[in-house]
Amino acid sequence: MADPLEPEAHDSLLSESLRALGGFEVGRIRGLATVRSSASTEAGRAVVAAGEATTSGYRLALYRPPSRTGFYFPPRIGFFSQDIVISGFREDLGVLNANAGQGDIPARVTDPNHDGVEVDINEPIAYALRLRSGYVGQGVGLNLVLGTDDVRIFSTLETSVNLAELRYTDVRIYQSRVHGYRLDGLLSGSASAEVGLAILPAHLAIRSSFAFEWFRKFPFPKPVEFQAASTFNAQKQIYERQRVFVDAVSVLAVRWQISGVILF
Repeated sequence: MADPLEPEAHDSLLSESLRALGGFEVGRIRGLATVRSSASTEAGRAVVAAGEATTSGYRLALYRPPSRTGFYFPPRIGFFSQDIVISGFREDLGVLNANAGQGDIPARVTDPNHDGVEVDINEPIAYALRLRSGYVGQGVGLNLVLGTDDVRIFSTLETSVNLAELRYTDVRIYQSRVHGYRLDGLLSGSASAEVGLAILPAHLAIRSSFAFEWFRKFPFPKPVEFQAASTFNAQKQIYERQRVFVDAVSVLAVRWQISGVILF
């Protein structure tokens, strides 16, 4: 049975080329990235800073719906980019050895270098991250196509692993900065799923997709000092922030899309 998406012998060269490209896609994209850093503390392994960033945009691209059920093995070449600010966690520590009726003395802290602007001295420290990765990898996917020559329902599952990556990391804490490049491999991967409907006589298709990329470990060029949760120092009778050194963050980026396609 002939496939309407496949070129026929009498088609012109232009028609064959357009059919091979599939169609023109316009899609709406939304995404969420979560970044966490963890370190060994007195209480064990703990998350010392975290942050989230949302993205939204549009996709204009060529897209060809799958026409047959079966496995496929696509190579992976791509680029990942994420700018995000992560921060520690606010703590509300009680007053020690306070007698009845005693408490904290109210105070207003200001910054003399910025016209006396009031400062929140309990605000967690923020770390500005710029994460970049160019990667090559290998994937495996499965297409499932149901329907007739005129109307098709299709779905796809795909997963891949990044075999080699060239990464750039930039970490800023106030005026301090650590940045650099490094080569890594087998530290990240991705997975995706999509479902769609193609109406071939009308030259139209719609699809919805969900995908995520996971970077299990995004190493820093060198360890960066973070602040962990406060612990009580019995000798000094005060709470103290633990100093820890973090050498990497983990990144989970999720993206979902809905789009329409004009088939050639």
